[in-house]
Amino acid sequence: RTVIYRQLRESEQAGQQLTASYRAVYRGLMDEAYLTSLQEDHWVEILQASMERGDICLVAVDGDTIVGGAVCGRLELHQ
Repeated sequence: RTVIYRQLRESEQAGQQLTASYRAVYRGLMDEAYLTSLQEDHWVEILQASMERGDICLVAVDGDTIVGGAVCGRLELHQ
């Protein structure tokens, strides 16, 4: 199996993967009602805003399926 890392250009599929991962990772650690209330597109707008700020959004791809991701950007302190 080959996993390729590339810069994210389309946020919808990555947002759905992030929602599924968030639910799986935080199950038992966060309120279950909150986790199940997350819509599939919860992270899409957040990822789009991040990319518009110039953050680097990377995804790990196995074939056509996004299997992971990371967002890197400069810390902005609000005063």
